[in-house]
Formats: sequence, C-alpha cells, structure tokens
Amino acid sequence: MAFGRSHATDALSSIGTAISALGESVRKGAADVTAAITKAHTDLNTKIDAIGARLHIIQTNTLTSSDGETIRREITNLRTEVATWKAEAAAVRAEAEVTRRALEAATQPATPAGENPSALPPDGSPPREHPTTANTPSSEPSRPDADRNDVGEYHDLLLIAGRVSSAKIVVHRDLWAFLIEHAAAEQHFRVPGDVKELDEGRVEVALSGRSLIAAITAVWELRRRRSRDQLVGDWALANTLYQSLRLGIHDASRSDQGPGAKRITIDIDLQQGGALPVPDSNPPEGDQP
Repeated sequence: MAFGRSHATDALSSIGTAISALGESVRKGAADVTAAITKAHTDLNTKIDAIGARLHIIQTNTLTSSDGETIRREITNLRTEVATWKAEAAAVRAEAEVTRRALEAATQPATPAGENPSALPPDGSPPREHPTTANTPSSEPSRPDADRNDVGEYHDLLLIAGRVSSAKIVVHRDLWAFLIEHAAAEQHFRVPGDVKELDEGRVEVALSGRSLIAAITAVWELRRRRSRDQLVGDWALANTLYQSLRLGIHDASRSDQGPGAKRITIDIDLQQGGALPVPDSNPPEGDQP
C-alpha cells in the first residue's frame, strides 16, 4: 500500500509539473501573441501615417498648383507695373530732353538775318542735309496746295481722335518706347496704367482720345522735321506710326460705331494683319529715279 501511495504521489507531482509547464507555455504564448498584436498595431499605425503623409503631399501639390496660377497672375501684374514704370521713366527723360534743348536754344547766338535753319518744309519727307552755302537757292519747289491738303487731313484726324473714348494699340515694345519718348512732352499725353505683355516682344495698350491726339501730334511734327542731326530712322518710325494711326482711326470712323461696335484696334504689325502704312508722298530729294 505504501508503494501504491508513493507511486500516486509521484504521478500527481508529474502531473503538477506538466500543468505548470503547460501554464508557463500558455503564458509565454500569450506574451508572444500580445507582442505580435502590438507589432501589427504599430506597423498599421506606421502605414496609416505614411498614407496620411502622402495625402498631405497630394493636397499640398494641389494647393501649390492653385497658388501657382495666382503667383503667375501676380508676376504678370508686376511685369505690367514695371512696364508702366519704364514708360513713366521714359516720359520723364523726354521732358528732361525737351528742357535741355530749350535751354540750349536759349543760349545759342541769334541767327543772322535772312537765315532760318529751323524753317523746315512741312511735307513729311525724311531729313537731309541743307546746302553748305547760305546763298544757294533751295531746289525744293513750293507745294502750297499739297501742304494745305496734308495739314487739313491732319486736323481732321485730330478731330476724329478727340471723339475716341479708348483705342487699343498693339505694337512692339521698342516702337512703343519710341512713341512714349516723343509723345511724353505733349500736353495731352497720359501714360496708360496698363501695359499688357504679348508674345514676340509685343505689348497692348489702351489710349484715350486725348492721348491719341498727343501721339498723333508728336509723330506728325517729328516726320516733318529736317535737320542735320536727325536720323532718317526717326523719320521712318514716325511716319510708320502716323500712317498706322491715321489708317486705323479712319477705318474705325467709317465702320459701324453703334452700341454693339467693337473698340478701335490698331495693330502695327504686318504679320498680324496690321494696316500697311502709306509711303510718304514726298520722298527725299535724290532718292527718286
């Protein structure tokens, strides 16, 4: 009997040991499962954070694209402001040049009687040198009728321009700068507040009738001048501007100007279908065949 009780005790002890081992194994397995669950949760959170970061990047890129359009518009506006500042600076330079020339003229000695080098035939022809001998008779015949017709047309053009509320001028920025330099000294010229940049170096500006009068007057006077120091290129540019403005304004005055009529547009560019300036009817002497 003692042997049987001892054997049972050993068996129970073995069972207890096995149960303890099983419990330890279960606890260890539970810890492993918990660790695995924790790791999976951490990995999932990491992936969620990564997805959130990618969504933020996408949203940021979308916002950047939207802001980019705004920035481009702001840059365009800044370019327009810079162009306006340049135009105003050109106007100031032109006024300073007019003042300088007036002071030089005031300090020059009086012209001897019988000589008047500033008397220039008003035929719009390009400049050419005067004879060096003061007593040499002028070879240019008198053209009173043609001159009266030319001046009359010029006055009519001013009257039409005065009725224009706004005219859109499309021209290369270099020619626009030339116009500003010479028109800025005119009483009625006003630098436009908006100079729109186009392709191929062109600009688009809106001139009032008052500024049109000043521009026409400036190029009209410039194309009539003849002096030794005037460049033929100035005459060519002035004549191009005058004839283009004249054709554009006359074409608009002949078209329908009712409530639905389009604004006057003068495109000084042959490639864009601009009006072809009429050549000056009085070319320089010596240029004719």
